[in-house]
Amino acid sequence: MVVLRCTQQLLRRLHSAPATVVPESTTRLGDWYGTAFQVGSRRYGLFIAERTRLPIVLDATELRRVAAALPKRLAEVLAILGVDAAATAEEQAAMGEAMLAATRSRSLLGSLNDFAFMTRAGLVRSGPLSPLDLSLDLAETPLGPLQMRNAGDATVGLLGRRADLASAESMELAVVRCGLRTAWCRRLAGGSLVTLRTGRFWDLVPGEVIVVRPTSEWSDAGLWHVAGEVLSTRVDAKTLGLTPLRMQDLGPWDPAEQYWGEEGEPIEDWARPIIARGPRPSFEMEQVLPGFDPDEPDDDPICRSIELKDAGDRHGARQMLMGLCEADLRCLDAHAHLGNLAFDAGPESAVGHYEVGVRIGELSLGEGFDGVLPWGWIDNRPFLRCLYGYGLCLWRLELFDEAAQVFDRILWLNPSDNQGARFVIDAVRTRHPWTPDLG
Repeated sequence: MVVLRCTQQLLRRLHSAPATVVPESTTRLGDWYGTAFQVGSRRYGLFIAERTRLPIVLDATELRRVAAALPKRLAEVLAILGVDAAATAEEQAAMGEAMLAATRSRSLLGSLNDFAFMTRAGLVRSGPLSPLDLSLDLAETPLGPLQMRNAGDATVGLLGRRADLASAESMELAVVRCGLRTAWCRRLAGGSLVTLRTGRFWDLVPGEVIVVRPTSEWSDAGLWHVAGEVLSTRVDAKTLGLTPLRMQDLGPWDPAEQYWGEEGEPIEDWARPIIARGPRPSFEMEQVLPGFDPDEPDDDPICRSIELKDAGDRHGARQMLMGLCEADLRCLDAHAHLGNLAFDAGPESAVGHYEVGVRIGELSLGEGFDGVLPWGWIDNRPFLRCLYGYGLCLWRLELFDEAAQVFDRILWLNPSDNQGARFVIDAVRTRHPWTPDLG
């Protein structure tokens, strides 16, 4: 039996009165404290466990059948945390009978109110999240009453971890899409789709290869789910099993036919070796854009993501671009614009997006590519955008030699330099720190 100690607001929402005679809960997590809150038109219930303050969020529909919904959501959270399955089953069984009562602990009410405030702020900032994702987010929050441990760790410590997790083998996954709490991945061995939940989401990038040590695995509706710790990440496009983008031969590019400045003006230093090299083959790289209908050019998903960003909906723009990556990791423009979205937050957040785009594009170039990818052929632009963004990030990270190589490469690939690499390469070579006005 479990006692649900509810605020007056929640009792009114449940149209219930508190019991006057209240026995002790038989659950290991103790009583549960609950409240109700609202964000816009959406209503939620929030409960925390007495002994570990583990938070559980329910939506309005679940709240109407709280006695059944709370144990079910708890089991989902405990599975992801890696709690021993027998302990989870025991806890669920003990919650088979529920009694509503009044609250009695100011400390638990304080944590409950703090969690409700954080949930409101998270929903306003990030947009819609599932109750499960909200529960997991809150479970990672350090709490003063727990000596700055989080409720998830405290709960695992109380109920015990699955015995087989300590020896669990790591797995390699290719990230194809990142949400706020979930990454969609494919196993490198076999290619099957899995969803990943982990505490490390801030730096995961579609197209990266990650090594994960699972803390729990389960199947639901035919999809395999993994929760675990990300041990390492790397950019390794060759292991993704992608078909290289096609390269269309455009014929020779001749520097003698290009504009290098007004007659009598000296040739700039960066251009001299390119001119001296003479004619080279030129190509247009295939552009992959899932969902684009050539008969509806105004419905370009990249343009729609830019419109969302400009309208202030960065979350919506990011989700649209992530959807393109999930559909086909070879959508280089999605990687470029994900990098652009992250660039203002810092080069550490953006560099992975650009580099993945560069490495996937390089699968088509092969070793020792010496051709030209003219900007005027628009399908070359996604790769060149990835390359330019990658160079800017390396510059901001003060990896000057690596950045100089990238900008020099851009000039060789597209000597007309529509991106302006020639205006920054000298600053990079002289190791001048990046500033917004320079890049």
